Parts: sequence; structure tokens; C-alpha cells
Amino acid sequence: MEIFKFKKINANVYRCSQPYITKNKDTYVSIDPYITEDKSQKEIEKRYFVGITIVELQQGVDGSFKPKLVQRLSQKKFPFHTDLLREIVNIESGIMERITKRTFEEISFECFDFEYDSSKTYIRIGNMNSRLKQYLEVFETLELDEDLVFGTELKTRHKLLEKFKSELLTSFSGNEHNIERVLKKYRRFLPLIMPGTNGTAEFQFIIDVEGYPTNRADIMLNDTFNFSNVVELKREDVKLFKKNTYRNNTCELTDEFSNSIQQTNMQRNMISAAEKNPEKVFVKSFLLIGNLTKEVQNHKLDEKLIRLNFNVVKYNNKDCEIITYDQIVDKIDLLLSKK
Repeated sequence: MEIFKFKKINANVYRCSQPYITKNKDTYVSIDPYITEDKSQKEIEKRYFVGITIVELQQGVDGSFKPKLVQRLSQKKFPFHTDLLREIVNIESGIMERITKRTFEEISFECFDFEYDSSKTYIRIGNMNSRLKQYLEVFETLELDEDLVFGTELKTRHKLLEKFKSELLTSFSGNEHNIERVLKKYRRFLPLIMPGTNGTAEFQFIIDVEGYPTNRADIMLNDTFNFSNVVELKREDVKLFKKNTYRNNTCELTDEFSNSIQQTNMQRNMISAAEKNPEKVFVKSFLLIGNLTKEVQNHKLDEKLIRLNFNVVKYNNKDCEIITYDQIVDKIDLLLSKK
């Protein structure tokens, strides 16, 4: 009997204190379910959705587990067998059964348990194949921490990436909220377009530190095993540098660019201060802002000078990774070029 201990970590997300580890063929996998709460203004009843984070593990000589790492830019192939799919669907169905069969008053508390019996089938056999098919075709309820390849999934991934790119480019004409909606829809690609990020993406994450005003991060990627990552989103049309140089070879940052860097640094600091686990206090932050290609095209200053100044700002903020949206699009194009 496995017991999933769910705990409320923010206003509408419940996560488990530790994942469920299973062995499939010769591969160890952690299955980490979570619950999100959605209350529509048109509905009196709350709705709950179950998502599952999947990570391939490697076992150390001491018997402990940690995520299996691969070299950067290499393709990670994941043996996603039918037996593992069945177990994932069964866990999801069991949690949903627990939520929907009752009024579920205990969901209002900070934590609750779900006892999972792997020998019990929580989903009707007649529905099993259709549920497996949904996971293979769409897998929207899965937060995939690796570039998982389901054999013939590459074609599906390319189609999703093309839609992601198209919708992202369209969102640039709006504000950061439009961009956030697209990133939320295609959140499983975040680790691919922002190397170094990992974990389940939580949007509009509340940062609450005693003694300070409550703050809100646009995206929080919280991993059970690794460090947390916080992402701040700004508009694509934000100007990065002012028209004139401050001194010879020194471009002057716009107020919005410099303030955005400081805001992102403060969010990272506040999250670290609120974290009780000493292994997870070293938070990495990402700032998505502007368009460097457009900046150099429309600026009267020399292109080499602007790119040099941008790189100096970027690489001297070691804990704040600054990424422009044209670099995100370039990354998607690189992924689309891989066959």
C-alpha cells in the first residue's frame, strides 16, 4: 500500500511530500501526482484536475535515487511501456475517484492522504484503452520533465512546437499576460526552451515571506529533487537600451530593463528566504524580456556595441538568466530542425 500525502502549497495547488517510485523493465521512474483546483465564476462547485510529473531515475551505490541526467542538446529517449502507462492512468483515476466520490470537504484543509493499492484497478477496464490513447495522443495532463519520446511521438511533438511558435509570435502583439497564456498552454516545452529549468510549472505563484508584502511570480518551476526556478515575464517590445551611450562603449539600460532585473533578483531572494529545505534555497531565476534582434535593427548605436553590452549584462547576472524572446523563437526553430 502506497500513501500519497498531499499538502496545499499555494492557493490552488496540492503536491505530494514525496513521489512514488516504481521499476518498469530496467528503468526506475518517479510518479509524482499533484492536484490543481479551478473554480470558475460561472460554477458554484469547485473542479479539480490531476496532473502527474514523471522523472526517470538512476540509483546510487547507497540505494538512493536521483534524476537521470543526459548531456545538453542530446535527445533523451524514454521507454514509456504500456505497463507504466497503465500504472500512471490507474494512479490518476484513483485520485480522481477519491475527489469526485465525496463532497471532499477535507480538500479545504492543508493536507490529506490518498492510499494507493497497486493491485486495485481504479478505472473501468472498458475505459482503459481510451485513456491510454488520450495520454499518448495529447498527454496534456502530464508534466514531462524530460524530452520524452514515445516512439512515433516525434511527429506529434513537431506539430505542437509549430503551434507553440505560431501562437507565441501572435502573443507578442499583446502584453506579458498574452505571452503567459501561451507558455501555460505549452508548459511542457519550458525545459526545452529554457535550459536549466525543470519541474512542474505553477503560474502566478504567491511568494509569502513573513514581515514583507506578498509578492507574485509569473512562473515557478518546483522540482521535488532539484532546485526551484522562478520566471518573470515582460513584454516582447520592451526596449533594453536607451538611445545614447552613458560613457564610451557603455550603453545605458532603460529603466524597465534594469528594474526588471532587480525585480527578478528580489523574487529569487524572497523565495530562498521562505524555503525551509536547505537543499532548495539556491533558486535560479529567468527573465524573459524584449527582442534583441529588433533592438539592434532599430537602434542608431552600433550592433556590435549593443550585443556586447547585452552580453555583459547577461553574464554578469549569474543567478538571473536573461533571455530575449527572439532567442526563445530561435530555440524552437532549432528543436524543429531536429529530425
